[in-house]
Amino acid sequence: MIESFGVSRSMFASNFPVDGLRATFAGLYAAFDACTADFSRTERAALFADTARAIYRIPLPETTPTQPETEGAR
Repeated sequence: MIESFGVSRSMFASNFPVDGLRATFAGLYAAFDACTADFSRTERAALFADTARAIYRIPLPETTPTQPETEGAR
């Protein structure tokens, strides 16, 4: 299926918690991981997060630079 549509039009999903009746989340994730073992890091990122982020318009979390501790600020 991924070969037909490409990683930019595919994403992994589950039906948890209902899927928990037949499999564990760890088992399901391990299966997704095994299916994509030969994919590039970029392709895996698309399947596991980036495509869903784009389709559902989920912004990347904002990161804030870490502030060095000042003396006495503990």
